[in-house]
Amino acid sequence: MIVASCDAALIVWPRRTLAKRPGPGKRRCQGSTGEPVMNQVGMRQPVSVLVMLLALALSVTVQAQQRSESRDPRQPAAITATGVPLVPSELVERLRRYQNVRSAVFSGWSPDGRGMLVRTRFGNTDQLHRVGVPGGRRHQLTFFDEPASGRYLPGEHDGALMLTMSRGGDENYQVYVMGTHETGEIQRLSDGKSRNVLGPIRSDGLFAIIHSTQRNGRDTDLYIADPHRPGEMTLLLETSGEYWRAMDWTRDGSTLLINHYVSINETYPALLDVATGQKKRIPIPGTRPAAHGAMAFAPDGRSAYIATDTNGEFRQLARVDLKTMTYDFLTEKLPWNVTDVTVEPGLGMVAFSTNEDGASGLYLLVGRSYRRYDLPLGLVGGLEFSPDGTQLGFTLSRPDSPSDAWSMRLPDGKLTRWTYSEVGGLDEESFVVPDRIRYKTFDGRQIPAYVFRPAGASKQAPAPVLIHIHGGPESQYRPRFSSLDQFYLNELGLAVIRPNVRGSAGYGKTYVRLDNGLKREDSVKDIGALLDWIETQPDLDSKRVAVYG
Repeated sequence: MIVASCDAALIVWPRRTLAKRPGPGKRRCQGSTGEPVMNQVGMRQPVSVLVMLLALALSVTVQAQQRSESRDPRQPAAITATGVPLVPSELVERLRRYQNVRSAVFSGWSPDGRGMLVRTRFGNTDQLHRVGVPGGRRHQLTFFDEPASGRYLPGEHDGALMLTMSRGGDENYQVYVMGTHETGEIQRLSDGKSRNVLGPIRSDGLFAIIHSTQRNGRDTDLYIADPHRPGEMTLLLETSGEYWRAMDWTRDGSTLLINHYVSINETYPALLDVATGQKKRIPIPGTRPAAHGAMAFAPDGRSAYIATDTNGEFRQLARVDLKTMTYDFLTEKLPWNVTDVTVEPGLGMVAFSTNEDGASGLYLLVGRSYRRYDLPLGLVGGLEFSPDGTQLGFTLSRPDSPSDAWSMRLPDGKLTRWTYSEVGGLDEESFVVPDRIRYKTFDGRQIPAYVFRPAGASKQAPAPVLIHIHGGPESQYRPRFSSLDQFYLNELGLAVIRPNVRGSAGYGKTYVRLDNGLKREDSVKDIGALLDWIETQPDLDSKRVAVYG
């Protein structure tokens, strides 16, 4: 049988009813007989209201007695469960260890070149720490009840930090500046009430961009803030019903590179004059809307590197001359999206990452030539050159290892791990790396998926399967570490499959539109084809499949 979720309920489908799976928008969950639930509970012959009420009351009383006798002491009072066995205490303890796996996120190089900033958790919340050397101790810099993220203030500012925190998870983030490591003095730059997101910081650290809703609580405007003058944010760009994001700042502080987001398929880049507040659109080649992602100015500010899909299926990296507004496409031969770009201000080297079937590729661009560097299967984020330009820092998350801070030496590409996040006392060697597969669906397309197989799966003992469907729908499963997936694999013996059905991002702009509108149900058919693929795998149990997501 197949277990699935529908309107927050757990539903069981007999295998024979899968050809009639309901599509999104229909909300017709099937019951154990294969008929819609509404038909199963309908009365087939007249029964008096009194008899019905008496039967219902008796049923409720019996069920309450059964629940009181076998209720799991760890089950929340607001949840009612029927037919769910008690969870063994030993399993709960094992789960606790997986839930306490730590991670570390690279948050930038120290401006003085002595180490890096990372975000990690030793208490209840993520805080910022300085790591002086690879594998060195993590020296904690922030000590707040709320999770803190941020970066060093560039330039000569004695190690001051720009911080972002919310309160009680309200997502009304506030921006702060924290003084030197010795004093730890903190001052709020934003108003304390609206939602604020820290944007680019000028290279000398004298000004920062803050995206804020403080004007009317609805529109996100762009403000300039002086870190040394708390509470004085100057409105730079007022918006109305549009979302603009500041992407980069020229080194002379005169111009911002900004992007107007409409949808995953449509954005509009522009230049913003900081002195006048005037926008200048960057023309888009062709006649159709295009998506633009990662962006950065060249060191001289006369050109910009922009990832855009205006030239094909994928977001290619282009160098745009900001005087003539001409595009020079640099990665036309790469059939993947460019996802991040950073520019070294001295020599003008450019590093960029790609989304290659979900996993990250890492490249260094010099002139019009680029070189690909080998990485373990996983995701790279937060690219940044070291102050002396000899290293590239980033976060690396692998499916078999939590996120940690890494660096790559240039130009030979030697990788160095800076942090070693604790894994709750678990055996790291037991963590599973997935296989990348493609399976054929109803219309002949090949659907990408990641398959995690538990160690004991075999033809003699096939593993039950959990199909985990990502949200979005314009999102994508990417192979990062999941302690819950590893728990399913190592403690419950489940195989875990993470499909990227049609409508997923990362596989070109045609693929992401394949489930739009009336085509939405086609993505459900892709899951049906995955069930057929499971039947062909001798080490997977096609009679025990759960669908979650």
